[in-house]
Amino acid sequence: MRYSLVVSNDEGKSIDISNYGNTLGYELDENKLQDICEFTSSFESEEALMEILIYSGLIDPAFVSGTFNIKFYKNKQNDAYILPYGVPYKEDRYFFDLENLKNYYYRNLKDSTFFNLFLNKFYNLLKDKEAFSYLLNNIKESFKEFPKKGYVPNETYEDLEMFLNKYAISKNKNGKYQINFRKLTDLAMFASQYEKKYKRETKRNVFQDKFYRQNIINEIGHFDTLLKESGITKEEADAYINAIYKLEQELELLNGTNGLVLRRSLEDGITEN
Repeated sequence: MRYSLVVSNDEGKSIDISNYGNTLGYELDENKLQDICEFTSSFESEEALMEILIYSGLIDPAFVSGTFNIKFYKNKQNDAYILPYGVPYKEDRYFFDLENLKNYYYRNLKDSTFFNLFLNKFYNLLKDKEAFSYLLNNIKESFKEFPKKGYVPNETYEDLEMFLNKYAISKNKNGKYQINFRKLTDLAMFASQYEKKYKRETKRNVFQDKFYRQNIINEIGHFDTLLKESGITKEEADAYINAIYKLEQELELLNGTNGLVLRRSLEDGITEN
């Protein structure tokens, strides 16, 4: 069983670059997942890693748009597959500390999107292992009670902590308990990818909505000013009123029924309710 760091380009060609870390001054054992993760997470981003490899002459510039992945070899026959979560970079290091990771899972316990994805992923992975599936089922059942109780029961936190410890910590050959880095990576990269894909996307959408909403309000104000100018024709007034009406409809869609609603009044111009 071993791991390797590979980069693949758009044409499907790939290069094993596991030993390049040593060339760049990093102590990298190509067989160890932990060494590979520590190497890639010393870089700010995929672009930064790609840049140093190309500028050092270690890979061809044709791979500039390539993607880094970790390949797992199951046996000596080189049966291998790509791990499903890419590679970690500097901002992902937070999640590789088990206590940080636990706190992140606890904080997101009420996030139904996060935990539905988490339960689906790990239940499918561990459904044949009774000790794990039992804990996951407990957590799943507790979700049904959240809306009724309005809080997360202590038992749910305990089941979650037990699952995280049981999954990420195992006995070594000497019978001592230690962190299983492969399983820690599963949990860490799941959390990191969720943070990037869902939470940041949500924050970005909120910002975009706010910006778009302000633009609409500004446009309504502009047409309202034109409408109050003297000497405009009936056709111009009708066009301005129609433009305002359409903008108000867009605004209502953005704000929902409880948000700011601007309503049109033909007699009094524009009012805010």
